[in-house]
Amino acid sequence: MTVKNIYLVFTPYHFLMTLVHSERAANDVVIMIDFNGRLQNYQTVGQNLFSSFHYINMSAGSNKIIARQLRLPTTNKRKLDAIISQTPSGLISNIYVFNDAIPAGQYFIRKTKGKAVYVEDGSAPYNDHFFTWSRANRFKYWVAYGSKYHFVNVLGTSPLISESLFLNPTLVRKENTKNPFREFLVNPNFTSIIRDLAHELSSINDPLTKDVKRAALILLPSLMAMPPAYTKKIWFIIENLIENGWGIYLKQHPLDGTILEDIKPNMSCTVLSNTMPAEMLPVVFQRIEVVIGRETTSLLSIKHLFPNLQVINLIDDNAEPSQYQIAMTRAGVTMKNIGDLQITSI
Repeated sequence: MTVKNIYLVFTPYHFLMTLVHSERAANDVVIMIDFNGRLQNYQTVGQNLFSSFHYINMSAGSNKIIARQLRLPTTNKRKLDAIISQTPSGLISNIYVFNDAIPAGQYFIRKTKGKAVYVEDGSAPYNDHFFTWSRANRFKYWVAYGSKYHFVNVLGTSPLISESLFLNPTLVRKENTKNPFREFLVNPNFTSIIRDLAHELSSINDPLTKDVKRAALILLPSLMAMPPAYTKKIWFIIENLIENGWGIYLKQHPLDGTILEDIKPNMSCTVLSNTMPAEMLPVVFQRIEVVIGRETTSLLSIKHLFPNLQVINLIDDNAEPSQYQIAMTRAGVTMKNIGDLQITSI
């Protein structure tokens, strides 16, 4: 039997990055774990695009956040064990994992004993955020997952990780440089691969009318956490873009569920599914000339994949730049004060 790599993916972004990874071989195994039940359409998509694909729905049975996102009950362990049994540990080369804090990922790595390689998960390697664990939460995790669970303060720094891959390795925070690390290399034919993904997701048709000559992709932050003042400003920007002849693709945050479903698309503005990776949209909708967002992780990855595309991060007036904003600036993302963004300057 041939030695295989295994990819553990938890989001549409992870799915896309696995597809375009230049080191992925045809016989590699891809395991998608769905914690909220919103990614079921990827089950068929994955089976069509990968030779060996497994989808595991871990959302059933609870509405509590900790259970929905992190809990690993016995039934889900059995689902993972069934997949592990199909690939003996001696035949596993690398286990690529995009989030090493998730118990399901840690459990899989421990059981298979493969070499764990962390692949960057959005902005985590470039910001200064730290996960904090209260004594109460530590006790809950020890009870639920046992003493072998590793509490991770910075993604990619679990003791299980042997190596890391980053789109921008020269910009990563110091905590992510303790293990050997290198660049995540994208397949040179990634645009063709993304078109195949778009076809499988039935997202190939452009909803904007043909008379719209140029368009902006607006990446909304979580509306649940967005201050009302910011909401007014972002809608003002959208209205001004439309008045100046721009078409608008609105991409909502993956955690926002169906909040935007009551907004009716028109010929100049359309709401895209939140299960579509933002990184695929400049390939699918070629009228996109600018991408605008606020601290969203996709800004950095889109700029890396499409260096000639204008990417704007909206910042607060007179605020000191964050570590993530500094990294984005060095990568070519433009910072603009949200109150001063002029349509004529885009």
